[in-house]
Parts: sequence; C-alpha cells; structure tokens
Amino acid sequence: MNRASKLILQILLKAIEPVTGAELAAQAGCSERSVRNYMKTLQSILADYNAHVNAVPHSGYMLDADENTMEVLQKVFFQDRLWDMGADITLLLDKLIENVLCDKWIIQIKLAEETYMSVSTLKQQLKTAGKILREYNLKICSSVKGVKIEGEEKQLRRFLFEYCHDNKKSSAAVFLFRNIDCGRLDMIIQKSLSSHSIKLTDKAVKEIQLHIVMAIQRSKLQCDLFYTISEIKNFIERVEYSIARDIAFSLYDNMQINLSGNEIYYIAQHLIASKKFFANIDKVSKKYVGGMVKRILMRLKKEFAIDFTADDCLADGLALHLQVALSRMKFHMQVKNELLENIKAEYPLAFRLAIAAGSVIREMESITADEDEIGYIAIHFGAALSRKGIHQSKLPKKVIIACDSGMGVAILLRSKLKERFGESIDVEKTIPGYDISDELLCNVDYVITTEPLTNINGKKVICLHNLCNEEDLQRIETKMFQSDVIESMHLNTLFRPEWFFVEELPDKVAVLKFLTKKLMESGYMTKNTRDSVFAREKISSTEIGNLVALPHPLVNGQKNSAIAILVLTKPIQWDDNMVQVIFLINIEKSLLYLWNTIAVKLYDYLVKNNEVKNLLREQSFTKFFDSFVKMFN
Repeated sequence: MNRASKLILQILLKAIEPVTGAELAAQAGCSERSVRNYMKTLQSILADYNAHVNAVPHSGYMLDADENTMEVLQKVFFQDRLWDMGADITLLLDKLIENVLCDKWIIQIKLAEETYMSVSTLKQQLKTAGKILREYNLKICSSVKGVKIEGEEKQLRRFLFEYCHDNKKSSAAVFLFRNIDCGRLDMIIQKSLSSHSIKLTDKAVKEIQLHIVMAIQRSKLQCDLFYTISEIKNFIERVEYSIARDIAFSLYDNMQINLSGNEIYYIAQHLIASKKFFANIDKVSKKYVGGMVKRILMRLKKEFAIDFTADDCLADGLALHLQVALSRMKFHMQVKNELLENIKAEYPLAFRLAIAAGSVIREMESITADEDEIGYIAIHFGAALSRKGIHQSKLPKKVIIACDSGMGVAILLRSKLKERFGESIDVEKTIPGYDISDELLCNVDYVITTEPLTNINGKKVICLHNLCNEEDLQRIETKMFQSDVIESMHLNTLFRPEWFFVEELPDKVAVLKFLTKKLMESGYMTKNTRDSVFAREKISSTEIGNLVALPHPLVNGQKNSAIAILVLTKPIQWDDNMVQVIFLINIEKSLLYLWNTIAVKLYDYLVKNNEVKNLLREQSFTKFFDSFVKMFN
C-alpha cells in the first residue's frame, strides 16, 4: 500500500460520517481522480478483511466494517507502539504507571522484585522505558526516594490514554479503573449525549469514558490541567462543553465525584475530538485561511526561492486542509500521523517547507503546529514540489516505449505517462524491445521498457518493475527530472575531504557547535545560519535512524553550499535514538531544489542500504564518496 492509500485508509478509519473525495484529496495531497484510483487499491486490500469502502451518493466515502475489523486494520497498517517490545517492558511500564496513579516513588530494588528482574536488567529496561517516554516529552526521574515518571500533565495524560487504550487488560489499565462504577458512568455519558442529540460510536464512547476516568483519578491527586482564557472562551460556546458540564454534574449527583472546571474543559476537548476526524468541527473562515496560504507561499518564495504562488492546486488543497487543521490545533486535538517518519525520510524538503508554514501559523494564530500536523502539511508541499520539478524542465524529454506485451499495454503506459508528466515527456514512438539499438538511443533521452533489454545496458534505459504503478512513476520522475541536476552540480563541490571529521564528542549540542564552527571558519556559514541550525533542531528531530542524523538550517542566506560530515568514535544520544554519523547539510537558497534529492539519497544509502556500517568501519572520506556517487548513476 503506498503512502496516499495508507493515509486515505487512516482518515476513513477515524471518520464516522462519509468523507468527500475533495476532503480526502486535500488530506492526501493528490487529485480527486487519484483518490478514485487509490480506492480501487484499497477495495482489493480490504476484501481480505471482509471490509470495503462504500461510495455514498452526494455524501462521500465511508468505510464499511465492524469495530473488531476496524481495530484489526488499525493494528495491521498503523499501530507500531514502542511498548510492543515484549512482556518485560510492558510489566515495567505497568508498575511505573501504577505508581504515577498513586503519585508515589518506587525504589529500584522493590521495582526489580515486582517485575521479576535483576537490578542490572532493570537498569537496562529503564533505559528502554525512558526511550518510550521521550516520545511524549516525559522522563524517568531518579532520586533517593526511587524512580518515577514525570513531565507535563497534558503529555502524561496522553501517554496514559494511549497505553491503557492499547493495553486494556494490563494491570495499569485495571488499576486506573479501580473504584469506578463503569456501568453507572456509561449511563451518565449516554444520557448526556442523548439529551443534546449527539451520537457517538461505541468505540468513541469507550474512549470518552477512559478520558473521564483519567480526569477523576488525576483530580484526586490534585494533578489538574490549566487552560487559557482564550481557550475557555472557545469551549464554552460549544455544545460539547454543555455535554461535559452535564456529565460532571451527574457524576457529583450520582457518584459523589467532584471535578474542577478545568476537568470539564478537558472532557469537552475530547468530546470535540471524538465527533469526527476533521469534517464536523467548526471550520475557520475560508477568506481568512486563503490569506494565510498566500502569506505562507510568499514566505517560502522569500526564504527558499521556491515560487508556488501560481500553483492553484496547492493553494486550494492547503486552504481546505488548514480550514480544519487550525480548529484542531486551537482545541489541542492531537491527531497521530502514522506516516510521519516516512514523510520526514522520503520528503525532507517538503517537511522543511511545512516547518516554515508552521511559523506563519504561529505568527498569525499564536498556536504551534506539532510534528504530526507539520507532516500533514508536508504532504501538500511534496505533491507541489513533484509538479514543480517537472514543469521547470526547459525541454520535454524525448522518450521511446519498448514493449513486448502487446499494443494494449503500450497504450496504457503512454496514457499513464501523459497523465502524470503532461508536456514534460514527448513519447516519440512505441516499438518492440528487440528493435532498440545504440543508434536509436543517441536520438532520445530515455527508453522506458516493461522487460529487461538484454542487448542494451545504458543509463537511458528505465525498466519498470510493475505495470507503471506509483512507485514506477516516482522512479521515472527521479531519473528524468532530478538526476541531471545533481550531475551538473558535481557532488565534489558539496562533499570535500576538508569537511570530513572523526571526533569524540559528548552530546548533540557539542556536535552542532563543532560542525557549525568548522563551516564558519571556512566561510561557508554565517552566525545567523548557525543559529538557524539550532532553531531547526528544537522544532523536530533530524535523526533518521540507523545511527544517522541530518541536521540543517531552516534558511541559508549565503551564496555557497557545503555538507560537513562527522563520524563519532562513540555513539551519543541525539533525541530518541543513538547517533554516530552526522551530515550537516547547508545548501544555499538558490539551489535548495537539490536538498531533497541529496537528503533522500543519503537516507537510501546510509539507512536502507545500511552503508553506514562501512562508513563507521572505514572512517574514510574517499571510500565513502566513491561509493556514494554511484547512487546517482
């Protein structure tokens, strides 16, 4: 399943009403026609799970599956929780959570006994647990009193909710619901919803019940949440606030549970989030969002020298997305972006542009887009960059289709290429593969073939693995419209032996200071650009896995580019993962279109191909560079 199909499935799993093709296209960053094509792929996949997508006339698309099937789909395609690491880590988290719910510390010896571990094994598992908690900006604190999970109450509740939601039979979940009459609580919720004519799915009611229980247990410990006046004003004007208030009053009258006003806002917040993934919340003014999009596009033009102002598809799609996303952000309705890591790895430039868009949102709305929201925005810029990269080609590429599978297949290939690339590709003719010769290759830019050509082996031949699916189209795009740019730049102007270092440094800050200082000393970085590197790192981690990080500035105003490489003798903790190889990518504004290709190639080379192991072993610039340039052949 490709990225867009997966994102569409994610939206349909969360929707409780039909979602229009336009809304799906806006969220997935594609056309409505593409949505229809992705639906065909989804239907064949969902058939294996006894589920399918209904096209509701004049309303949109709706996933037809029972709740058990939907839970299975969620687990199969999206759920990859860090706590799925085995029984030991689950048992440890259970005990840590139980102590959080009592606001108690626990000494390590007692914790080791309760989790059936030795103290040395416990210390190792605490490191793993700490890694999980860092995903929520939480940490395990140690003192003479023992160990305890600590952090902001909002983040702590988010962790508790997701853990107990995914581990309903865990001792932590059972402990959370201690002394709670769930039957009576469910009646209170249903009565309050019914009195305001609001319907929720059984799953959504169970989630609201979990949030209410969390509010009850945390308020007993006086662990309250706090909301600003502007947030409160947004809440009290909504029907969900009235429902939450009714629930709180009924809890007091029937169960002698006394919740604070802030807990009522907390319940209202999650009632809003439960109603629908994006269509049922109040949308921000179309005119206001249109102005915001214009400001975003002008910011990108100024800071990155990338002009999207004539891309109506981007402007319309981004505006439709932001109309809803801004409301989500205002109400702190966190939507987990299951594709975030893929987006960051495969669309790095689009993610950078989305960060810049986030800064405009912060300036205009005084709200911060988190990583998940930035990832959704990046999808739109990824599609726009794809269109722009094609349209910027000065002359159309001359192409021959070599096909031995019959005229029908040849016609299908031609129509798919025309639909995707428009006037940027000129298909000269379609011929059998055995008619391809070296002389013919001299007169065209590329040959696209469905079968390997045994008589020809050249850079101009693109052999499709499948019948021109999305993966093939992306490979054609990269080969035709990106590789030439990199070759003309000569990689040795970006990668130089004097910018290759092997050092032992203690932490991320020391690494960034070291690399930025080296580039500043050689005249390839200014103080402002250096500060921009640190600012970028605060927004979102630049680690990409497999011991590699790719830090970079938000903006480089200079007219020169450089990529500094640091191989550490010992790995360090970057953010969530250990890092030992760092590439500081500093590419000038006018050449920023190179950034995406280089970053993706580095990801493919170091992570997917696992060449980082050779770089760590050899610690040689020459051997790395000679090997890496082959990625562009």
